[in-house]
Amino acid sequence: MKHSNILISLSLFCSVMLFSCQQNTSQDESSVKPTHIYVEGNTLLFNGSEIYLNGANTPWDNWNDFGGEYDSVFWEKEMQQLAEHGMNSTRIWISCDGKGQPFVDSTGKASAPTELFWQHMDHLLHHAKKNGIFIMASITSFDHFKEPNKNHIGWRNMLTNTENIHTYNEKFVIPLVNRYKDNPYLFSIDICNEPEWIHENEECGQLAWHYLQEFAGITAAAIHKTESPILVSIGSAATKWGSSKYEGNIWSDDSLQKYTHNDTLAYMDYWHIHYYGWIREHFSSPFEKDPAFYNLDDKPVVIGETPGRNTLYGFDISYKEIFENPYTLGYSGVMLWTSNDAGIGDFGSFKTFGDGARYFANKYPQLIHAKK
Repeated sequence: MKHSNILISLSLFCSVMLFSCQQNTSQDESSVKPTHIYVEGNTLLFNGSEIYLNGANTPWDNWNDFGGEYDSVFWEKEMQQLAEHGMNSTRIWISCDGKGQPFVDSTGKASAPTELFWQHMDHLLHHAKKNGIFIMASITSFDHFKEPNKNHIGWRNMLTNTENIHTYNEKFVIPLVNRYKDNPYLFSIDICNEPEWIHENEECGQLAWHYLQEFAGITAAAIHKTESPILVSIGSAATKWGSSKYEGNIWSDDSLQKYTHNDTLAYMDYWHIHYYGWIREHFSSPFEKDPAFYNLDDKPVVIGETPGRNTLYGFDISYKEIFENPYTLGYSGVMLWTSNDAGIGDFGSFKTFGDGARYFANKYPQLIHAKK
């Protein structure tokens, strides 16, 4: 009888321990489940299921807002309005040109941003998280290198010097990524807005491709080396340069690693292309052609900039189709220019495309991951 009780006790003990181990295993698996947007094949996922960036550009309010004339009321309201229009994402230029932060001296040496810059970023990311708006942060633009913009020479000297690129990353990019790596709503760093113009246009210096590729590769690798979940992209002005179908994908893994001593962390997590009406005649449009047409079906593809007025596409397209066509063709998102009518020219705003964004969100709510 005594032996029987011992056996029963041992059996119960083993059962409890097995159940405890199963619970702990389940909890461990749950704890490592990605809590940020992440890449799986050619799809973006969030919390284990597909997400589509139903978004806009809110590039700036007062130009170089962060560390400058940042209007907290505007940015709070803008995050709310994006959510109210069914949007889940926006692209923001946190540095617009050489007058903004971080500061780069005439020799190309970067210094750390001010405390005010970080206060403004903290405020933005707090309200982005509160409203469920995923931010793609553009950290440079061709405007930084454009004459006569302030200190364009300093920025060119940064871009064309390997040591200066590393200093720029150490002083600015890595601290930015580390500060917000636990906030899933800073989902991506856009290394540069339309960098091709730095090569193409005389006013931007017509710098050689290899300088741009080294800069992009070193910066992408620096971000990846932090082991942050924040994704990396670069905003290609057109598929002319962002696709191997035409002049070659300037931003391919091989192109970047060629100029970074074969650093395998020098790569883009997803392809990021822009579209305007002038492009269609030469390179078709991502509202009619799928990623495979452009040889870009190996990673997710986001249309990070495109007109917010449907009369500027070069063909007939409705606002509903602007948001839905890319999804049905296999893209991972579209961001219209702009939510707040920023910049020169009438490219649209919430007033033109807001209903189209709501239509998509209502039809595909499972893709939005809206905050409850």
